Amino acid sequence: MYEGDAACILMALAACLLGYGEVGLWLQHEANKSQSWVKLEGNPYKTWIELYAGERYQTAVKVGIGTCG
Repeated sequence: MYEGDAACILMALAACLLGYGEVGLWLQHEANKSQSWVKLEGNPYKTWIELYAGERYQTAVKVGIGTCG
């Protein structure tokens, strides 16, 4: 059984929140480059990329950053 305070839980979840947000944005940015190895069309992860690069998730990232700071 894990024991910890709210700060430990917040830090554990913040890593996922921030990481997924950064990877989503990076993949979307790469897909927008000409001759990129990242393609959205036909990509089985297209929905994932769009979700984590999307405005709603990126807003959640900003809220999360504010919570941690």
